[in-house]
Amino acid sequence: HRRHAGSPDRAHPPSAGQEGLGDTLSVCRDPDDDEVLALAIAAQADLIVSGDNDLLALQQFSGIPILSPAQAVALVGTIGKT
Repeated sequence: HRRHAGSPDRAHPPSAGQEGLGDTLSVCRDPDDDEVLALAIAAQADLIVSGDNDLLALQQFSGIPILSPAQAVALVGTIGKT
């Protein structure tokens, strides 16, 4: 069963110490990337795929893995294989 970004069955509330979506997040080295993280939470994303080194340095955010495009392709290639 694949979940899409808007799946209601997967929530990623901000962890302790993180601001809510109505507030300004300040997590990433590049403040512009904090908007991407806030959007991922709002969309209840299962995964963030980015080539941005500042986002990739986090590795995950609020339980959401942050992968490079190559890592995401490798992950997708393993879905359904045993």
